[in-house]
Amino acid sequence: MVGASALMLLAAVIGVGTQLHSMSATPPANATGTECGGQKAPQESAASCFSGNDLLANSISRAVSVALQPTASSGQLSNQVAHTNQLPNTIGQPCHDSTMFVPNITVWTVPPGCYATIYTPDRSQYSAPSTFGYCNWWVEALHPKQQDILYGKEYVRTTSPVVGAAIWFPPNVQGASSAGHWAQVVAIAPDHYWMLITEMNFGWRGGGFGKVDYRYAHVDPAAGIVFVH
Repeated sequence: MVGASALMLLAAVIGVGTQLHSMSATPPANATGTECGGQKAPQESAASCFSGNDLLANSISRAVSVALQPTASSGQLSNQVAHTNQLPNTIGQPCHDSTMFVPNITVWTVPPGCYATIYTPDRSQYSAPSTFGYCNWWVEALHPKQQDILYGKEYVRTTSPVVGAAIWFPPNVQGASSAGHWAQVVAIAPDHYWMLITEMNFGWRGGGFGKVDYRYAHVDPAAGIVFVH
């Protein structure tokens, strides 16, 4: 376990060294000219294109701090919310439509209703300790009373989906960049496999730096996806 943790930390540090560049007012574009703000667009072969020294504080350090902490034991999980009967959570979000899932979901199926819209939140209406525009800012903003949720040791970390939880995607998993990605669980489908998530700084359908979108993701404990709540 210690060896694996050390290897993960080393990989994260190496990733930082290959990604940091001078900060620019507009996120750089990938090889196809699409602004991606650090996330991979679906079926895109170009490397992730986010940059800036602020990335170190906003993504890497907090992501690694959670990834290196142990997952909660089965005893802890027994006291947490079960898979079933978890009501959707859209508190503080721009969309509140009751229809969230469609038949025959795939990774890049566009959610219905206003969940298909790309939003630019008014930062004056939110409070978050991180820098606006990055993925962790949005998750912190949705937890105004738990703004250390991404790195606080008091929170439970599980591989089971929990509505309202922060969700950590390891590097290159389900569209995450090589630095990983933070989002929040909005709802869990009846099959307990698909989830509707909300996120910032994900370059798909016109999303990207400073913008909020919704998309489907699936539960994948083997890939290292972690739910923090």
